Amino acid sequence: MSRALTPRQQRFIELYADNSDAAASYRGAGYSAKSDAAAGSGGSQLLSRPFIRDALNDLLRSRVHIEHYNREWVRCQMRKLYEKCLAEDDNSNARALLDMMNRTEQQYVERHEIKAAGIVFNIKR
Repeated sequence: MSRALTPRQQRFIELYADNSDAAASYRGAGYSAKSDAAAGSGGSQLLSRPFIRDALNDLLRSRVHIEHYNREWVRCQMRKLYEKCLAEDDNSNARALLDMMNRTEQQYVERHEIKAAGIVFNIKR
């Protein structure tokens, strides 16, 4: 059974998932530190706790799931536009859509692990 997170711990996890900066996330969550080194140390200490890592992994997994559906929606819409262009003999726009589809595909590089503060977080699917 996982521990309930405090509001500051939850905010730290959300910020860290966005920026992978333990010190900035630590301060942004409302923890006080006298220096950047102290903030980084505090963030690392939070990340070393198993229940914090579990909550972070859960958040990252949920974001990967959401991105998968967003990616599928974009693919579907581009494919529909491409087929419409072909049906209307609009070859220049069809070619442009193919180029755009290829560029979009290259943007979606799946990350299976995140390394930060000396800790590796594996995202399992």
